[in-house]
Amino acid sequence: MSSHAAETTTRQVTVTGTATKDVTPNLMHWRLKINNQDADLKTVAESHSAFVKGVLDYLKKQQIPEKDIQTSGMLFGENWVYQNRNKVREGFMASTDISFKLTKLSKYQELWMGLSKLPNTSLTSVHYDHSERIAHESITRKRALLDAKEKATAMAETLNSTIGKPILIEEQNYQYPRHLASAQYRSAEGATDNSSLAPGQIPITIRVKVSFQIE
Repeated sequence: MSSHAAETTTRQVTVTGTATKDVTPNLMHWRLKINNQDADLKTVAESHSAFVKGVLDYLKKQQIPEKDIQTSGMLFGENWVYQNRNKVREGFMASTDISFKLTKLSKYQELWMGLSKLPNTSLTSVHYDHSERIAHESITRKRALLDAKEKATAMAETLNSTIGKPILIEEQNYQYPRHLASAQYRSAEGATDNSSLAPGQIPITIRVKVSFQIE
């Protein structure tokens, strides 16, 4: 009881500090989905294995390291569709997700075009990232803490007080925006624009919550 009373009577100021560092991305995360249907389950399974192998073989041919390729979300079962507001089984289906990391952004256009030619394969997402994100986060975290200290100092001085030592430091969750990449194509005879990739910069943001004693 006495400990709780001491905590509630402690004079303090609580602030949030935020810092953002913009960096030029040097890698991309790709996510693919392989999906096929057929009236016979065995045929679906055999065909699906071949489609997945075809995608994996293509990625290896493009010199994507095996450690940067991952399969997940493997599913197979009955394929249900709605017809005239009724749920009807229409054969069987199988699907697999394949994700991989691209560190040579110059291969973006070639990969995009090559994957588009593979059967039963769709590209569900592509987004930028940086290989040294943790190091950038560390720098940005220090800036966020300094921002919190500056805020607390200004607030305390306005009330003719000064801040003391921090009594609470908490990093708040931040949802990083997914910066999608997309290709643009010329319509004339299927020619492509090799300069369509513009990585720009991605923000690395850190937000902290800090409570300081007021003296």
